Amino acid sequence: MNIINVNLDQSKKENVAGKFLDLKKTLRAADLRDKNFYDKMSEEDQKLYSPFMLMKYMASVKGEQWMQEHYVEMINECVNKHLWTVSKHKKLAWILTAMCGVEQGQFHPWLGSKKKTGNNDKQKLLTTLYENMKQDDIELLAEINDKKELKELARDFGNEDKQIKLK
Repeated sequence: MNIINVNLDQSKKENVAGKFLDLKKTLRAADLRDKNFYDKMSEEDQKLYSPFMLMKYMASVKGEQWMQEHYVEMINECVNKHLWTVSKHKKLAWILTAMCGVEQGQFHPWLGSKKKTGNNDKQKLLTTLYENMKQDDIELLAEINDKKELKELARDFGNEDKQIKLK
């Protein structure tokens, strides 16, 4: 009975692992400038390859400043400028991405998006009032307006004093 459960658990792990591209191997190939790597990929891996995701990983590198600058500039110039046109041709996108490598393996951390929530009450209030506003703009508005002005703004938006939470 235990043997069957172990086998089932192993097959589940293999199925889950098969649904994702091996990022470590793919990023290493791009760092080493292996322009033929896309041709060596299995058909399933070619379908899983996303030029946008790889570009985002490649643009961030942990290391010396000149290395970070190199990757950002090269990825932006070679890949990012025409990504949506080039991404229809995955092999071309791969070749352009691989062209940006430095022939040495690097660590590429994921740089996620900024969170939309504010750090203080003023930013939280502005986020609820202006849902589509960029975080930088919300931070600037929170900085240049005092609490009295923001309460007045919230009232103009139809909020009652009980709903306005500013300390």
